[in-house]
Amino acid sequence: MHGNKKGGGWKGVFGILMALIVGLDFFAVQKDLLSPAKLKVVVPQEGDRYTKTVPLYGQGWNRDGIRRFFLEIYSLQQKDAVLWKRVTLLPEKTKKPDGSILELSTFRDSIEVPQEGAYRFSFILEDDKNRVLDRTDRIIQVTDSYRPHPFVLFGPIHLASLFIVLLGAGGIPWLVHTISWVRPHQKTIARILAFLMLLNEVIYHVYWQQLGAWSVSTALMFHMCGISIMLLPWLFELPRGRVQQYLFELVYFWGIGGALQALLTPDIGYLGFPSYKFFSFFISHGLIVTLSLYAAVFLPYCIRLSSVGRVLLISNVIVLGIYGLNYLLQSLPPYELGNYFVLSYPPPTGSVIDLFERWFGPSPRYILGLELMGLVVFLLMVLPWRWVKKESPIHQIHK
Repeated sequence: MHGNKKGGGWKGVFGILMALIVGLDFFAVQKDLLSPAKLKVVVPQEGDRYTKTVPLYGQGWNRDGIRRFFLEIYSLQQKDAVLWKRVTLLPEKTKKPDGSILELSTFRDSIEVPQEGAYRFSFILEDDKNRVLDRTDRIIQVTDSYRPHPFVLFGPIHLASLFIVLLGAGGIPWLVHTISWVRPHQKTIARILAFLMLLNEVIYHVYWQQLGAWSVSTALMFHMCGISIMLLPWLFELPRGRVQQYLFELVYFWGIGGALQALLTPDIGYLGFPSYKFFSFFISHGLIVTLSLYAAVFLPYCIRLSSVGRVLLISNVIVLGIYGLNYLLQSLPPYELGNYFVLSYPPPTGSVIDLFERWFGPSPRYILGLELMGLVVFLLMVLPWRWVKKESPIHQIHK
């Protein structure tokens, strides 16, 4: 794309979308800090369908440990709602890092309803004098014919999704490189892909906060893929030079190596196809890989052994900061240890980090395994560049 004016317009769009992501996160943190009498229910959600065993998950402020959580279940099969059961939800005890009073409690449970039909689940937070502090209602449908579709690692849906993502990630740069009339619009296409990636992230943050599942310990943009999302759009806006080259090297190793690892072992919980989180996850990480490959094809830089050393040095500096951040996040609700860059504990969905924990021990010792894996993966990612020559003007994104 020609002209500084149009380039400046795209920079403004990228800046607005990134500001929205940061603003949404800041709003969520402030909301958790300033709402000491609130109850947050993540599962079940309004209008969801379940089998007779309904999962329950949520959080609520529990100052001094004297507040109580209750669930009232009303059957809606008849004209008037009928109270079927009132149960006490036993909260997990979560304390502040200094060991002082209990500030926030999390409940994880499930309950089996007696028959199919519509139900109203009323989650109630009371104080020690039986005064209702907060109440959240969810109307759901229960049916034996419903079959949930949890995500299955390397199941048919996962394999099909990987195929589609990798086909798009390799196909888009190939088509732009091959079709002569598309080639002059390389930079415009890169900007459109970056715009879609950021827009998807904004929508995801809104969705996750509306769902009530957003948490400062897991949802900030401090994962490797989150940082890649925030850096990739600027890669195509920087002028030629060392800064662009070093940024290209970083997003090449992080964007392809990190996002592919995430795609191979997705951490999307029980929400499989066709949930929104499923689509958002594969769109997000697919676009990270696509833009990283796109930059590798069209930017006039090559990856060398020296690139591995630079990226490892930059990565370790960042990892050191993230490791400290994970512990600092325990001072914010829900007072949980952060796990950015999976430096604190292995992801619950299972990954190669489980092996490192067995071989080297718990964090921070298993980080040595991550270092060794990173070195091996980075060295393997250098091999294709032994046969790459970038002498043709085709391999340069037009300004």
